[in-house]
Amino acid sequence: MDMSSTPDPTQQTQSLNDKSRSAARESLFLLGKLWLDSERSTDVRIRNLSATGMMAEIKEYSAVGDVIHIEIKGLGKLAGTIAWIAEKRIGIALQRKIDPSRARQQVRGSLHVPDHLKQQPPVRPGFKQV
Repeated sequence: MDMSSTPDPTQQTQSLNDKSRSAARESLFLLGKLWLDSERSTDVRIRNLSATGMMAEIKEYSAVGDVIHIEIKGLGKLAGTIAWIAEKRIGIALQRKIDPSRARQQVRGSLHVPDHLKQQPPVRPGFKQV
């Protein structure tokens, strides 16, 4: 059997790492949901994020090279590939560039604050409240 035509998985992993490691990363803590296929999903903790990828803590994963989808508040659902696996952490190379700062922005309009918790202007004695 000729082994020269068999792709070396370490070279594939290295090339995926090279792409994602060149981008500036932000350390953070975000929660997301990762789909390993159309039926299996799991919660993940995103520990760092860049325009081209992320590192996440995960309980269940497939293998290097598997295509996944991950949903993160502020960024929506993203497609990517598992670039590396180390213990319970994975590296994900995204299929398209993102703006990581969007993950830190509050989602507007999604939080309803009851009236009794809204900040009320002070009422001064002797003045009518309008």
